[in-house]
Amino acid sequence: IGLKAAGVGFGWGVQFQSSLFLLVMIPVLILFALNLLDKFDIQLPQFMMNQMAKSQQVHFYQGIFAVLLATPCSAPFLGTAVAFALAGSSWQIMMIFTGLAFGLALPYLLIAMWPNMVNIMPKPGMWMVRFRQVLAVMLLLTLAWLLWLLQVHVSMALWIAVIAVLIVLVLALYLSPSSKTSVIVLVSYLALSHVVFWYPQLFAGDAITDNGVNKQADSVIQWQAFEPTKIPEYVAEGKTVFLDITADWCITCVVNERGVLARQDIAALLNGDNVIAMRGDWTQPDGEVEAYLKRYGRYAIPFNQVFGPALPNGKLLPELLTKDAVKSALRQA
Repeated sequence: IGLKAAGVGFGWGVQFQSSLFLLVMIPVLILFALNLLDKFDIQLPQFMMNQMAKSQQVHFYQGIFAVLLATPCSAPFLGTAVAFALAGSSWQIMMIFTGLAFGLALPYLLIAMWPNMVNIMPKPGMWMVRFRQVLAVMLLLTLAWLLWLLQVHVSMALWIAVIAVLIVLVLALYLSPSSKTSVIVLVSYLALSHVVFWYPQLFAGDAITDNGVNKQADSVIQWQAFEPTKIPEYVAEGKTVFLDITADWCITCVVNERGVLARQDIAALLNGDNVIAMRGDWTQPDGEVEAYLKRYGRYAIPFNQVFGPALPNGKLLPELLTKDAVKSALRQA
């Protein structure tokens, strides 16, 4: 609400555009994963443990961490609610986001209201160790994804260097279970993060820019760069324009790309002589993309729109694409 009142642009999941956010989350995930694998344990002083046990703020910060990592994009169910909230008044924002928070907190709330539900949960046993290992694998997969996102912000050489340093640090933590080692590892990585964040010119190298056009070279679809001012011209010429706004950090965008747009029949339509396939990349902050989304009351992606002689004002497609929805919109246009 404060950002909106100040006129600051923002969107849902845009924290994944920040190299600093990625560089901070990567070591946190490493430490969490190794902790779940019982490779190290940091023991706080007893008085702090007692204070945390009494405090409800621990759950509050756990909830914040869960939200930060759980919402890179908004489809298929969250998009409509978030778009409605962010385009609405302050009380509507509060109401919608309180509803989202209630949903995330619901498991805790149910057990708090009916403590006897604990009795139906499995008894402690070896399954807990196996479950921790499964969770650790999931965290490591998330870590691999964050590392992949990081390569957009820095040169390939630095990206490889960061991965190499991480491997060394993880091995140090894995082989030495002392708390002192884990602290040294964390400080070392944060120092590296500081250099990358504050001196990006040292690592600009071959990092991808120009609104993602370079990344589109390997696509089966002949994408054009995001130039919304040209859309009316194309429509006036009798052409159909299919607009796709995507980002590397948007999992649903990847699903749409590989599950629908890259299908042979859909790709053939989008590569047709009378069709312009236009793509905007929001992997990194882009004021033009952000302003375009805001024009249609959207603050999150995926975002797909079809223009044509019969649809000069454009038709918005659902966040989760289907081949029938794409074909139908192209026919209508």
